[in-house]
Amino acid sequence: MATAECGIGATLVVVGEVEAAEDITISGRLDGSMVALSSLVVITASGCLDGTLTARNVRIDGQASGTILATGRIDIRAGAQVSGRLLTPKVTLDDTAWFNGSVEPHRVDAALRVQQHRASAEKAART
Repeated sequence: MATAECGIGATLVVVGEVEAAEDITISGRLDGSMVALSSLVVITASGCLDGTLTARNVRIDGQASGTILATGRIDIRAGAQVSGRLLTPKVTLDDTAWFNGSVEPHRVDAALRVQQHRASAEKAART
């Protein structure tokens, strides 16, 4: 997987919700949720996610905790630290990566439908 073009810089802390329609790199910290349904999300070695992430593909070189839903695959690279719930049909865990949680390949479709329903309800409530 290639490195994403757009990103959250190493000195940035984002608290809240992020929606992206392009590939994105997290080198800083995201506390909250990100939805990038058709995109690659890369969490670099300096990056940290605490919350929920929904994307096509996810590559983790840094730290992540929470729920990660990928319709394609999740790659947990050497040195990464991940805890939580992974919903994806394909997952790769490198030798020196650390993972504590569950992998649920059979629940991807249901989780995606729930996430989309919640997002629609939240948008309707805001208008």
